[in-house]
Amino acid sequence: MRAGQGGGGTDLPVETIARRVGLSSAVNLRRRFHEALRTTPAAYRRAFRAKRSGTG
Repeated sequence: MRAGQGGGGTDLPVETIARRVGLSSAVNLRRRFHEALRTTPAAYRRAFRAKRSGTG
């Protein structure tokens, strides 16, 4: 999934990411993200940041 490939390393709003990957809304992105990765974009970002900072 394109959104999952870089979503953890950006502070862009989910709405902006949704538009950039061609989805109609942030709700649609969140639903697809959860279907693909079994987590939410917010949880993914937290995990990504923790991993990068060495706390996770």
